[in-house]
Amino acid sequence: KQGRETVKFEAAKALLCSAPVLPMPTPPRDHIVWSLLTFLYCNPCCLGLAAVIYSIKARDRKMVGDLEGAQRHGSTAYSLNATALMILMVIGVVDIIKTEKREVESTYTQILH
Repeated sequence: KQGRETVKFEAAKALLCSAPVLPMPTPPRDHIVWSLLTFLYCNPCCLGLAAVIYSIKARDRKMVGDLEGAQRHGSTAYSLNATALMILMVIGVVDIIKTEKREVESTYTQILH
């Protein structure tokens, strides 16, 4: 009887070892943290709010198992976050340029007077 169990165990072991191992698909990212930070700290044209909404939609789709829908919503959240960040960077650079220009003009007028 012990010989039969050993043979069954070896057969099962051989079957498991020869089965192809398929990698698990990488779940799509929902970018929820980035969306929340965009919403709280830089929300130009309500892009941060839209990014949060799409991030939540992506997370919901991922939980249901719709990876394609989660990928689509996550990609939209990423685009909205990137656009909000670019707008913030442009505003920051323009603000720095205007501040420097004002300081230079102030210094120049002090020198002349």
